[in-house]
Amino acid sequence: MELQIAKIFLWFVLYSVLGWVYESILCSVMSRSLVNRGFLNGPYCPIYGVGAVSVVLLLQGVTDTPVALFFSSIVVTGVLEYFTSWLLEKLFHASWWDYHDFPFNINGRVCLYGALVFGVLSMVLMYWLHPRISGFVDSFSDLTVMFFTGAAAALMMADTIVTVKHTLAMSSRLRQLQQALDDYKGQLVAHGEQLRDKLQTGLETLTPEEMKARLREALETHGDPQRLEELRSRWQSSVETASDLLKQDQLKAELRQRIEQIKARSTAMSRFQDRRLLKAFPALRSSEYGDALERLKEKLSEISSRSDQKND
Repeated sequence: MELQIAKIFLWFVLYSVLGWVYESILCSVMSRSLVNRGFLNGPYCPIYGVGAVSVVLLLQGVTDTPVALFFSSIVVTGVLEYFTSWLLEKLFHASWWDYHDFPFNINGRVCLYGALVFGVLSMVLMYWLHPRISGFVDSFSDLTVMFFTGAAAALMMADTIVTVKHTLAMSSRLRQLQQALDDYKGQLVAHGEQLRDKLQTGLETLTPEEMKARLREALETHGDPQRLEELRSRWQSSVETASDLLKQDQLKAELRQRIEQIKARSTAMSRFQDRRLLKAFPALRSSEYGDALERLKEKLSEISSRSDQKND
């Protein structure tokens, strides 16, 4: 029993690797650059391993009917992809892939095109690939099977811990960045409202020509204190308005300082992981920290562009 479970786990590992190869080639061709596709760091996509093993174990009884196998595999893989997308979003508050631009999609998590592709791949799996994979694993000795199972399980577990830890840390940094952006926007809006009120008041102030005329009139009337005070008050309002305009630059400086503090707390490894994940999942969207994520994407894109220019 333990040996059979170990063999099934090796199926899972091999299909995860093959899924990573398929996804990486597809995404690299589409983006015209090398992409390490997958949530984890290693060369494997566990969702493909789980999907392939699920199809093998659940649909063995329908291999005699290709049409039934095709549609059954669409259901199995579709449910798995939808659930995985939902689970990742709940855990990390982010949507890792998005099919909203594809016709006949369900909440952007699955789509008809993808379902048909997985249906075809499942047919290839059951009628051609799995007999060979199963035979390959059966050719190993029992000791070899257990060794590779333990090694692969330890490696993937360590990779999962590192990746999840980093992703949670990235979410924390995005939360801090989003808070800084929200604070800046709030201060800017409040400042804008104050400035608007003062500008509206300023519209009622005198023009420079009118000021000169009033000043001349006040002087001609032996320095009427009331007129002079009125002019002084209006002049002070204009000075305050100019000062308020300068305050916007101060708010921007404060925002830049907070962003630099957040960046200073990140390590070289975290920045590498950020780039890897965002390149692997270009459609990644955050449900809570959208502005911060877009700013992070822009910053990493700038860094990548500068790096490419240096290499050239």
